Amino acid sequence: MTLLLGVDGGGTKTRALVGDAGGRVLGVGEAGSSNAKSVGFDAATAALRSAVAEALARAGATAPLAAACLGLAGVETDADRQRMEAWLRTERLAARGIVVHDSEIVLGAAVPAAVTEPWGVALICGTGSVCLGVSRAGERRRVGGWGHLLGDEGSGYDVAVRALHRATASADGRYGETALVEAALAHWASGSLPALMDAIYARPPTRTEVAAFASRVVALAEAGDAGARDCLDAAASDAAHLLDTVVRWIADAEATVAYAGGLLRYSALFRQLVTSRVTVPISTPVVVDDPARGALVLARLDAGRL
Repeated sequence: MTLLLGVDGGGTKTRALVGDAGGRVLGVGEAGSSNAKSVGFDAATAALRSAVAEALARAGATAPLAAACLGLAGVETDADRQRMEAWLRTERLAARGIVVHDSEIVLGAAVPAAVTEPWGVALICGTGSVCLGVSRAGERRRVGGWGHLLGDEGSGYDVAVRALHRATASADGRYGETALVEAALAHWASGSLPALMDAIYARPPTRTEVAAFASRVVALAEAGDAGARDCLDAAASDAAHLLDTVVRWIADAEATVAYAGGLLRYSALFRQLVTSRVTVPISTPVVVDDPARGALVLARLDAGRL
């Protein structure tokens, strides 16, 4: 039986699947972030190694498999990709292996199985954000994905930072709401905003730790809190702008539009806000629950090119 490895390595977690050529998943493994830009190359590859080992064990399989595809956040340049592909060869996980940006595997999971080369538009709003377009001819354009210091508009990190700014403004009396203040204190188990400020500046939280606060903000927005809704609205507008830019470039009404990442996957409100703010016609978005399945698809397609 031909066995394949597909990996979705994001800013929060890594998910590895071992499956067969028919798409049946035989083993699953998970670990922490494998975004080398965020956690460093050594920590990223340690997470990959752990997730893959668990998936292999659950599948009752051993490496090397027939083919592998790693879809990784943080793979922005040819140098990034080549370094990860060199690691993949060193680990001898598969006879053939490719490394792609994690947005590529979202399309692999979203398009119909009969499509031999996935194309369309993928919007990811998770810990970070990015939008990828692949034309019918295979041309690519990626918008966003600049990381939390230079971009990540419409991401969980973006929502969380907006909410923290709103919370401190509320504490100043610039807004009347208190729910975001209470949510921030509860999230970081702090007794007051000054105490939270001291703790945050003494040991600045990671991007992932900050982004985790977004789930509380989304819950408040869905419950009707005005401050949280404003934060979600602003982030959704920025995410829609990413999508608008790529959809205008691809200029094809039949393009699949895929949504992925925690914000888009788990919040129906955020999906609705993003879609309602897109200014050009798009097909009904497909929500991708498990991008790692798209990595299996790309591994199978790569193996078929032999």
